[in-house]
Amino acid sequence: MKLRFSNPARTTLALAAIFLSCMLSGCKARELGSNFSEKQAASVDNSWLIVAGTCWPDMLHSGYSLAGIKSYLVDPLHFRAVFPTYASFSDSTLRDLITKPVQSAPQGDTDILGHTSNRVLTRQQAIDGKVNDAVLPADNNNIAPADAFCAVQKGLPVGFK
Repeated sequence: MKLRFSNPARTTLALAAIFLSCMLSGCKARELGSNFSEKQAASVDNSWLIVAGTCWPDMLHSGYSLAGIKSYLVDPLHFRAVFPTYASFSDSTLRDLITKPVQSAPQGDTDILGHTSNRVLTRQQAIDGKVNDAVLPADNNNIAPADAFCAVQKGLPVGFK
């Protein structure tokens, strides 16, 4: 099927109508190709900055300051990229969660950590920065520890520039 755009004004109007209907029907920012959510958290507890640096050590080596990491973590889209175990949580839940210490956060979906080839940290290991104590799920029949929190990742989370 070949699409023809013979009238640029009509094409622009059609795209605008699609965009407007998507906005009015509640499309999420990621569905529109946006880099940030429509609403961000009021603040970030410092413990989340510490565990983000433990789970993603290249962020700190790439020159990200704690303020720079914080500017990304207030956004639910970026928070999910850093902590994929919380991907199923709603934006409003994440905005509330990030304002409180890591220790008070509910357990995320750790099933995905059983399928990683990276070392997995418990919540306390991530807080303490004990990357060397992390375990490989493959050593335990692809089961992450019961108190698993994150996998130590190389590079930068999706969406970080």
